[in-house]
Amino acid sequence: MKKSRIVSGELAQRRKALLEKVFCPEGAILVAENEFEKKILNTQGAMVVKFWDGTPHPAQEAFSSVARKYSEEIKFACILVKDKQLRSKYNIRYSPTFVFFEDGEEKSRISGPTLPDALDIWCEVNRD
Repeated sequence: MKKSRIVSGELAQRRKALLEKVFCPEGAILVAENEFEKKILNTQGAMVVKFWDGTPHPAQEAFSSVARKYSEEIKFACILVKDKQLRSKYNIRYSPTFVFFEDGEEKSRISGPTLPDALDIWCEVNRD
């Protein structure tokens, strides 16, 4: 039984590392659905959270770009949302959906395919 837990834990860590590499730009953290409220809603300062369904999307480059540009001022996180309850609670209808939080409170959101300039301007406006 112990060995299967270790193997299972190692597989989970490898899967998480792969997801971070593919969907989370440098400087962003990957947050599990069950950790969302603890890690995100209790965070002080500005944070942009990307909610997505796990499929590649054109906004990935835009997210990577703004994460590099604003990493000194804004924290960035990615959440793979499969849980219907979480999607419903936070009104996530499109993938990806970017939500700007300030001290754990939603300030703004932008959904669907996003051009790099639009996401950049959105971050610029909301960080002030």
